[in-house]
Amino acid sequence: MRLQHGSLTVLILAGGSGSRFGDSEKCLVEILPGVRLLDLVVEKAREHGKRIVVATSIKHRRIIKWAQEKGLDVVITGCRDYSEDYCMLVNALRGRPLLVMCGDVLVLGDVVSKLTEARERVGTVEMVSLCERGSALGVDLVLADRCVPGVPMSWMCVESQEDKVIDVDRVSDLVTVRELMSRVLASCLIS
Repeated sequence: MRLQHGSLTVLILAGGSGSRFGDSEKCLVEILPGVRLLDLVVEKAREHGKRIVVATSIKHRRIIKWAQEKGLDVVITGCRDYSEDYCMLVNALRGRPLLVMCGDVLVLGDVVSKLTEARERVGTVEMVSLCERGSALGVDLVLADRCVPGVPMSWMCVESQEDKVIDVDRVSDLVTVRELMSRVLASCLIS
């Protein structure tokens, strides 16, 4: 199953509480002047997605407004339970595979190719996730037709290795992302 760039539906999860970060709409924080974390996530999503859907809760009004201004589809979740919301969203969106990304996870590199290639080597699994030291990083390729809360899917973890993936959970993570993106920008300007 080779995926063509731009062929997926991409679901971006952007409705968390942001309690460790101190801002429930942390994905809207600026990384570089005029560039928000969610801008970078959507840019990565556009490499692979023909349709991009941002899932958030009604209390995240700035995220809703931002997504609508970008012409993205918005789905409002109940924000009761991550597992329930995740399954509701996966079941509601048609088309497989479905790429699920977190709005607060910066991904540099071609992770979708890595996920699909790993799935091809292993065979039938319902979900392939990008991981770091065995922990999922918030980038999933969902292949299952249905998701049931509390019932685990057959799952495969692919280590990120050389790809740069940063989950922005704390202000210190934001500092790391800003430094990294400043270096990336500087190298582009020098080249």
